[in-house]
Amino acid sequence: MLIITVTRNITAPSHVAFEYILPINLSHIFKRYSFLPGIVYTSWQSQNPLNQKWQEGASRIVHFDDKSTANESMKKVITNKLFEYKITNWSSLLRLLIKKIEGKFVFSDILNTSDTETNIVWTYTLFSQNIFAEKLIKIIILPRLEIVLNKAMDIIKNDLETKNI
Repeated sequence: MLIITVTRNITAPSHVAFEYILPINLSHIFKRYSFLPGIVYTSWQSQNPLNQKWQEGASRIVHFDDKSTANESMKKVITNKLFEYKITNWSSLLRLLIKKIEGKFVFSDILNTSDTETNIVWTYTLFSQNIFAEKLIKIIILPRLEIVLNKAMDIIKNDLETKNI
């Protein structure tokens, strides 16, 4: 198990940050970096329009710019506080290295800021297929993925603070 944690203080109330980040367009924040593909779009696994909302229990397919895909499912949502999701079933060679990724966003109001500043902690936990895969992930993928997550969080922070939402 390998963990990446990205933290930012954002000048926006926690409910605004939560409502923006939960349904965010992934292609807006995940751009290609090095050999890691960017996200092009997501599609729903359910054809029922009532189930096409990013909420607890929902699943969608993430489409990458290298034509590969992965499945993403929302595990838990506590409104304005946190959400947890899981990424599995890569169609790319990542499937040989990574069993799953569990992501988690936690939103906390920063005291003494009149509810206008929020601390956001984004954690990515990678579960490898085996010990050899873990070593490769740690050396090759993890440093680049950490850069990708930091760039994504910078985009989120900028969007929220400039009200580009």
